Amino acid sequence: MIRRLNQEFYKNKEYPTARKLLDRCLDNPEFPRIKLTLFREWMINECKFKYRKINKKPVFLERYDIVAQREFYLRSIRKFRQEGYSVFYSDETWASPDQARSRCWQILLSDEEYKDMTGFWGGDCLRDMNGYAGGFLLKSANGRIIINHIGNELGFLAGGDDVFISKKDTKDYHGNMNSDRYLEWFAKIVGLVPDKSVLVLDQAPYHKKRVKDSIMPTMAWDKLVDEFISNPKMAQIIITAGNDSSDSSSSDSDDNE
Repeated sequence: MIRRLNQEFYKNKEYPTARKLLDRCLDNPEFPRIKLTLFREWMINECKFKYRKINKKPVFLERYDIVAQREFYLRSIRKFRQEGYSVFYSDETWASPDQARSRCWQILLSDEEYKDMTGFWGGDCLRDMNGYAGGFLLKSANGRIIINHIGNELGFLAGGDDVFISKKDTKDYHGNMNSDRYLEWFAKIVGLVPDKSVLVLDQAPYHKKRVKDSIMPTMAWDKLVDEFISNPKMAQIIITAGNDSSDSSSSDSDDNE
């Protein structure tokens, strides 16, 4: 029974644990009412289970927190759509000269033949490469074209694109984007999308930068703590709290008398 339940967990793409297996076993009224410690001993000694590191995952398994996040997302999107919101999706991609073909059919021409061909075509369609005519001479990929856009089922949002040439030569195109540029683009998008719109973003690092005003100071930030306390609004809160404390103290003393 325990082995069968363990396989069912894998079939459902869930991580089997001793606690979950025991709970499922206890659903059967004929299963002995035992504690988790004894159940683990049964698994090891009687059923020949062994808790060890998995070298390869033969079954695609999902973390429960990821499953919960996906369920929350799907419920939220369904709710927004039912309430008449327009859902826009944003993402980034890139293009590079290296994505072009490196080989093609070319004609080996003599100098005289090449001149005749160039004159016939007006010199616009042919490119010369080591004596061969045809194809295109590619430049080295000094940078990538980063493309950031937003759209929905009706197409891309007009004016919502941000296209620029990267100066960094990184394997991951996310390294070519930064939070300042993305925040500037996002501020533009807010003015372009219609009312009652929802923007769906992924978990790229530059999507999650917190602005200065949203970060609470810690005791390690001595200078910022001083500025936080010296803020007029904060001073008013401290004074108000102090007055409340003094009022409560005086009322307590009056009650004691």
